[in-house]
Amino acid sequence: MKPKAVLAYCREKGIRSFDLRYTDLLGGWRQVTLPIANLSEGSFEEGLGQEAVLDPFASYHPYSILVPQSQAHYLDPFTQQPALVLVAAIQDILQREDSPFDSRFVAAQSLRYLQSTAIADEVRVRISVQFSPASNQDAEGITPDRNTDSQFLIRSRVADHSAEAGVSVDRHFLNSKGISEFALQPKSILEACDDAAMLRYVIEQTGALSNQPLELGLHWASSQWSLLRDRQSIFSGGVYQGISDIGRHALGGVLQHSAALSCVYWLSETGRSEHSPSSIPFSNEFELQSPDAFCKPSFDATSPRESVLELHAVPASGNYYLGCAATIMAMIDGIQNKTPLPSREQVDAGSVIPVVQNRWDRQKAAEALDVDSDFLTQGDVFSEDLIDWIRGRVQSPS
Repeated sequence: MKPKAVLAYCREKGIRSFDLRYTDLLGGWRQVTLPIANLSEGSFEEGLGQEAVLDPFASYHPYSILVPQSQAHYLDPFTQQPALVLVAAIQDILQREDSPFDSRFVAAQSLRYLQSTAIADEVRVRISVQFSPASNQDAEGITPDRNTDSQFLIRSRVADHSAEAGVSVDRHFLNSKGISEFALQPKSILEACDDAAMLRYVIEQTGALSNQPLELGLHWASSQWSLLRDRQSIFSGGVYQGISDIGRHALGGVLQHSAALSCVYWLSETGRSEHSPSSIPFSNEFELQSPDAFCKPSFDATSPRESVLELHAVPASGNYYLGCAATIMAMIDGIQNKTPLPSREQVDAGSVIPVVQNRWDRQKAAEALDVDSDFLTQGDVFSEDLIDWIRGRVQSPS
């Protein structure tokens, strides 16, 4: 939607205020609310001033420029008066350049880099967010009563609010672990992450208004991945579990870099839990088909004849933009180098996800990122400063 159409939409809905929202490095959604009179066509180019702490290494934090993205807009279903939600890009106020610490910018850069390699011209991601009522969880965070779908009514409220907000939900259900799951419609990386961030907001607010807190915690934000060239998936059509050679190499790239990727995926959890939210990715066929596999071949939920790669690695409370960007970079590296799946010997030697007795070894993960970050910096997608901050955060989460 173009800026003029957004303003017309505001007049039609009688919108009085709007939120500019952006994602911080840990995945939290920050916002500033302004009267609708402050929004004009020029705002979508010039942006609006707002203090945003982006550079964690800066000795002071000057005002940044929040630039509303007209194609990324929602309606807040929880305000008394109609309010618009605009996802914002962030620019440095002095250089007027996109900030390398803006998660959404990093995701956009990963797509641009993918296109520059000519491997694919589009990426399609379906994100599924899991949650459960906090009062219904047992010690492991899993709903004990799995005989009936006791969470249907609360999911229905989330679905209604999501539809009102403009979030593209494909389906919702109670999964085999007794956890509620919302699957979004597959979209390109920025749109998929925008929808997931808004859905998470809807889930949290629905729980608060229902006096039934909904816990994201260490639940999943799993995702299904396809790379497209000329609108056709380049992952489908192979003999290895329906995955093409390109798809198999992309999977090899994700598994090879899994230790470094875990530092990006689990940023939001480094200060709260030592428990890894995923299992070690072995190379044999049975373990890759495990429901808890880090990354595995699968089939598209809407088009079951199409093969995809399914990733179970980013917590529902994590940073979707950085997680998706890092995944794209690992896939590109795997495809370019024709990376095979890791062997059992590599797993035993600890060259993949460093998990010991189901506990994530934070120090080993940081060491892995120290020697295995070049694939992230290709195309200036992840800056060296951002990687240094991620490494420091993993080592010292407090």
